[in-house]
This record gives sequence, C-alpha cells and structure tokens, in this order.
Amino acid sequence: MCETWAVPGSDTEALLEQANVIDGLKYLPVEEVIAYKQLLDRDKDRSDLVAVEQATQDRRVRHGFAARRRVTPPG
Repeated sequence: MCETWAVPGSDTEALLEQANVIDGLKYLPVEEVIAYKQLLDRDKDRSDLVAVEQATQDRRVRHGFAARRRVTPPG
C-alpha cells in the first residue's frame, strides 16, 4: 500500500474513486498496476509482470479468447 501513485499523469484521488472495492479494500485496475510495476522495474516487479501475463493468458484460454486458427470455408 502507498500514499500516492507514482505513474506520471495519474491522479491518485481519481484512481481511488474508480477503484473496485472488494471486502472493503480498494483495488486499482490491472492496467494501472502493470504501468506502476513497469515504471519501478524492480526484480520483484518483473517477476510479478511475468505472473500477470501468465494469468492473463490462462484466463483467455479458459474463456475462449485465445488466438484461434482462422478457417476458410470451402468453395
């Protein structure tokens, strides 16, 4: 947790107003978290980014959003 959001151009108050609230805790959109971790570029952030990418791919596969081979109809 932090007092301010360090991503350039981000408005901390606006982000908190738009955050999802789950069990009384505020969660920022994953895109904001990714941008923050890319900006910080620490070892732990790089490993988190790998985990987020894997989770995103896994979710796409489970929900049928994985890249599909285009099939051309005969004729």
